[in-house]
Amino acid sequence: MKKFRTFSNHNIQEYEVIKETEKQIVYLNERGREMREAKISDWSSWHDTKSDAKDYLTTRELQKVKNYSDQIEYCKSVIEKIKLL
Repeated sequence: MKKFRTFSNHNIQEYEVIKETEKQIVYLNERGREMREAKISDWSSWHDTKSDAKDYLTTRELQKVKNYSDQIEYCKSVIEKIKLL
């Protein structure tokens, strides 16, 4: 079966999956060698469709935007408090 692997560098690659459990994937790498890894890690995650993979990467980046926006708002409030001192 085909699955899509997302990477932390925003890349998506298609792989042939040999075996899948709840937490792990066994797949054939680019050289045809069997590899085993966790479905979700800090640097990659596995998805059933390319659309799911794109949605995952998009959601992850939108969360970063929200986090940065929250940090900016906090810094602005600190600056305003400092001005009142």
